[in-house]
Amino acid sequence: MNKINNRTKLNDSNRVISIAPYEYIYIKNNNTSVIDVVKGPINYVVQEHEEHVETKIYKMITIPPMHYIKIKNPVILNEKAEPIKDKDGQIKLSHSEIQYRFQQDYKDPFFLYPGEFKINQIEKLLFIRQDESLRLKAIKKFVECCFNPVTKKEVKISREVGDEWLFYGPGIYYPKPEVDSFEVRKPIKIGPESALRLNALQNYTNREGIKRKAGEEWLVRKQGSYILEVYEKNIGLCQKEVIRDNQALHIRAIKSFVDCYGKEHKAGEEWLITPDISTWHILDVYEQLVNIVEKLVLTKDQYVVILDPVDTNTGKNLKGSKKQVRGEISFFLQPGEKLENNIENVYILNETQALLLQAKEKFTDESGQSRIPGDKWMIRGPCRFVPSTEVKIVEQRSIIPLDNKEGIYVRDTKTGNVRAVIGKSYLLEANEELWAKELSPVEEEILRKSRPDMQERKDKTRVVTFSCPYNTALQIYNFKTDKNRIVFGPEYVMLEPDEQFNIMYLSGKTPKVPGVVKTLYLNMGPTYTTDQIEVETSDHALLIIEVSYNWFFDISKNEDFDKQRKIFSVRDCIGEMCSIMASRVRGAVAEMTVILL
Repeated sequence: MNKINNRTKLNDSNRVISIAPYEYIYIKNNNTSVIDVVKGPINYVVQEHEEHVETKIYKMITIPPMHYIKIKNPVILNEKAEPIKDKDGQIKLSHSEIQYRFQQDYKDPFFLYPGEFKINQIEKLLFIRQDESLRLKAIKKFVECCFNPVTKKEVKISREVGDEWLFYGPGIYYPKPEVDSFEVRKPIKIGPESALRLNALQNYTNREGIKRKAGEEWLVRKQGSYILEVYEKNIGLCQKEVIRDNQALHIRAIKSFVDCYGKEHKAGEEWLITPDISTWHILDVYEQLVNIVEKLVLTKDQYVVILDPVDTNTGKNLKGSKKQVRGEISFFLQPGEKLENNIENVYILNETQALLLQAKEKFTDESGQSRIPGDKWMIRGPCRFVPSTEVKIVEQRSIIPLDNKEGIYVRDTKTGNVRAVIGKSYLLEANEELWAKELSPVEEEILRKSRPDMQERKDKTRVVTFSCPYNTALQIYNFKTDKNRIVFGPEYVMLEPDEQFNIMYLSGKTPKVPGVVKTLYLNMGPTYTTDQIEVETSDHALLIIEVSYNWFFDISKNEDFDKQRKIFSVRDCIGEMCSIMASRVRGAVAEMTVILL
């Protein structure tokens, strides 16, 4: 605010106001109601018909260089820069208008005419630096004269209400009443490995003549300082994605566009950016990073099978197809491709190994033989083998070493016949498989007890063996031929696939209890058996008698089979013998009397 001095001196009849240089007062003529300005230096005498408005002395306004002041209701001047007065002598004003006054136009101090007043204090002009800009908006329709640096001529530009534009530095901005300023836009630094992402606020054509639509986004990749245009919004700086030697970027197109490498992509298309293309990449606004793909490295003893491989001619995935890639090689899986399995090793077979193969589809193998789906054949070592995509490896087989007393059960998958291979090393043929022989729980228990060093029969494809002890006999039944064979110990028994042991349930304990003893063989004797018998005499005395019997089978292994099989004709020979002997003892004792002494 200007300083106000009250230096009014009053006489008896007159009023005198001392006005210093560069000061002024407002005097009102009460007869005409016109307010006039009186400038100093002067001693002004206020007449009877005059009035000193507000009784204040105002200092003139001095605008320093590079400053301005904002005046409301400015005075209207004529061609000679003199104020225009109405018919009553009152100075005319542009009411509700704004005027900016600058030092170059008002080098000397000036006063405000009646009705003029300051909106703000003296302010410094805004200096726009190099690479900066000031955002402006027209609040009134007007025609602006601008200097065109290309043609080096003044051009007139018509501004409509609401139009926005930029004032570029370096330069001093002189405000106008028709223009409102918003913000100073600082330059945005774009590094060598970054890009600026922008958004269009409305349809416009940029300084390079490119038309942009409202909502459109794009990247500015040019290094250096960038000044936002008036209808551009800064989304942010996009940083690079480093592409290592063994990695690639899997990219998907969100919308059809042309990438920074000049290649056109359709919406939804996927591709790789490998180290061969660039060592780093900045994602475009229409690019989406799916994932980072690691390079597959295969040695000379490795291979992979790729599902849905990409056709090198069309660049599209061959759905349902397979492709085999053998080492030594390194490559990236293309989008849409995937491995059937992980990296697999080449089969290296020695002379004791083989592979069982099965054809999954019709093809001709490397030897020129035609294969149809389901065919099985063997590849024997020594060799290196890589299965083709039409071949399934059923299993890897090795020669099974067998001693003289060892064997395996082998089943022919074509005929269903099962046979035992004993006493020689054997490699299964393509139409053969191992067959597991099942035994009853009682047989398993007896065999486990006969061999304390073995808990159970783990490999059921091995031939079932049993050591028949000395002076014993066992019976084996062949359910295919419906015949029995008898083995006398000591003998090492090996069951054929169609044979099974004849289990015997003998009486045991004292007195004898049926089914206590479970055994595969009978003791030929001589041996003894102990039993306890309860008998009653003729005078009804109850006696408990413990008896022992010596017994043996009077049969040798040299006799004919019909005689040998008689020893197994009785299911429980011990129980039957004890029962018969007990009956005889009871009959003899029943005729006796007990004499008490």
